Amino acid sequence: MKKMAFLRNVILPNKVGTRLSPQIQRGGPLVWYRQGGRLVLFRGSPARCVLGGWNEHSMQEKDEVGSHVGVVGVVWFRRDLRVGDHGGLEDAFRDCDTVEPVYVMDEADDGREEVKEALWELASRLQTAGSGLRVVEIPGGDDAAKERRTSVIDALRRVVQSVHAEKIYVEEDFTEELQQQLRLLRDTEPDLDIVHWTCGVDSLTSYSEHSDIFSEFRRQDEFRSFFTQSRLNGVGPSRVKPRPQGDHNAGIPGGLPLSSGDQRSVANRRSLIVEENLPTTILPCTSSIGEESGLAAVERILQVGEAYNEVDVFRSLEPYLRLGCISPSQIIQVVHVFERGQGRPFRFLYRDTARRLLNQVESQLWHGYLAQRDRKMLETWYFWKWNGLRIRYCVAGAGHKTPLLLVHGFGASITHWEKNIEMLAQDRKVYALDMVGYGRSEKPQTQFTSLLWESNIRDFVEDVIGEPVLIAGNSIGGYVSLSFASNYPSLCRGVILVNSAGRLLSPPEYEYSLLDSTPVASPPPSLTKQAFQVRPIRMAVAQAILFWLQGNIERTLRRVYPVRPDSISETLAREIFRNSCDPGAAEVLGSGFILPPPRPMNALLANFSRPMLIYQGVQDPLNDSRERALRLHEVYPQASIYLSEAGHCPHDECPNEFNAVVREWMLNLDSNTDSQSASVELSIASHT
Repeated sequence: MKKMAFLRNVILPNKVGTRLSPQIQRGGPLVWYRQGGRLVLFRGSPARCVLGGWNEHSMQEKDEVGSHVGVVGVVWFRRDLRVGDHGGLEDAFRDCDTVEPVYVMDEADDGREEVKEALWELASRLQTAGSGLRVVEIPGGDDAAKERRTSVIDALRRVVQSVHAEKIYVEEDFTEELQQQLRLLRDTEPDLDIVHWTCGVDSLTSYSEHSDIFSEFRRQDEFRSFFTQSRLNGVGPSRVKPRPQGDHNAGIPGGLPLSSGDQRSVANRRSLIVEENLPTTILPCTSSIGEESGLAAVERILQVGEAYNEVDVFRSLEPYLRLGCISPSQIIQVVHVFERGQGRPFRFLYRDTARRLLNQVESQLWHGYLAQRDRKMLETWYFWKWNGLRIRYCVAGAGHKTPLLLVHGFGASITHWEKNIEMLAQDRKVYALDMVGYGRSEKPQTQFTSLLWESNIRDFVEDVIGEPVLIAGNSIGGYVSLSFASNYPSLCRGVILVNSAGRLLSPPEYEYSLLDSTPVASPPPSLTKQAFQVRPIRMAVAQAILFWLQGNIERTLRRVYPVRPDSISETLAREIFRNSCDPGAAEVLGSGFILPPPRPMNALLANFSRPMLIYQGVQDPLNDSRERALRLHEVYPQASIYLSEAGHCPHDECPNEFNAVVREWMLNLDSNTDSQSASVELSIASHT
């Protein structure tokens, strides 16, 4: 019989010796004892309890209470804070005699109050399932990412050594952060058996035999069966009694009490919800974060979704998905049970909200498979988890100079920079990422906006790069880059605009727009705009445009590469096609039909004081490129300007020229002692 793993370092309002309601009939009742602010949870006779709880320095209590018998396994919770459909717990309870669930909390974690709420419910459900939860807190601060990774592993090692664990179970999310942590753990604990588990498509043996194009792979039995079977793995009951309302001072595992009257607010959460004037509806969290409330939130979306003006599925579920409180299988089961209970036995009869929930799961599973496939096939890029979404990125080079971040344009990905990264990385680190909704990054069921992509870049700079950057963006990536630099000047040292998109007013027009504060009644929307407010119409148009673009990729590329069409690579064309086939790709295109006009570039430049390089391909067929570059320079005369005989993507059409100009500009900027200077001279003359 499995022994109870201790739940230690807990602050709860139980008196010394108070017996909790024994919800598990395995080994006797649960008993708490308090000493010095710590409690020990144990089973059996109080005479066997060791007062004082867990001491991470001595680690001797287990020997006094009774040594662990047989195989001991640690379940490392990260962003999988649930009991239902948890493959790690299921495997640990099956294979180990003693199971020790652990969560390592970093004081610097964002959404800390939400994590504490989720841990509270997780601990309750683990008690019901016959186990407990150990929460180990490590100090936060401004330490480098490497030091913080080491702190997490050091804390985990202490737990492993204290219980003499032979196995550790961890969800494989294929992010670079986890890979680095596991490498450290293997180096320091070579005899520890690290068991990976996933909640997606993990039964494939040869990834090279399976396509990375969704329309081809979805015909595989492994993928189809995931949606036809409403199965749930895991241990414990499907529902538990929720925490009493208003019990905010009860605290959570780890001695981390909630503040009095604590209520989550949009302002103190770094979340996707912080955005105004969205044309979609976000259903806010109405209770504490956890598995119970996450499943209830899915059911609530199904119940009231059709009554609102298009519920934003992902943003409504974002805190639960980010913390892993609910799994794809659980969402699938809730949707199927609800819709079939309403008399709709087949998926094609499901209402729009239910179909979008399943599409959200489909996208999550597919991009999880892509990350798994890329890792197994030793691809040279990495993945990062952002608000529960997998984001792909790459990094090259080394050095102490200011790193460079490359941001692609609409419909592109990091592949669009493959001719530039190696050359630009000779002097510094160079990063490139697939913004959310593009490339091999996830494409959730949400409203895509420039502020969403800006937040994606901001968090990438803070979490992955960890220092201020130079940023270069092409097309819409240029506009997003400028918006990021304008709103977060402490994170940006300079901007390179490469045929940037964005509305640009002349200086007199912009000044007049600021002076004229007279409210003007908005004209009635056109019939087209009114039609696009209806989601089925909007998505049908988006799918039709996407289908047309898929069949005309080479023709479209030749149009925007007018000078050197021979520079179009087969890799680029295939990757654009592959990305457009991903589930959720039409959401990105359809989002543009209902967005209000973005802020003009003039407003962004009004708050901008960093160096800038305007790199413009003057043969761009999408606009009067030469005139646009000159107007942009008129608005921001401190900028350096370079006109190239190329089209909309000069960095890929004429890469040698682009690399030489940008590299010299950055080197000049590095050597400039005044980092606030807004002008850096170019010694390379324009072709025009």
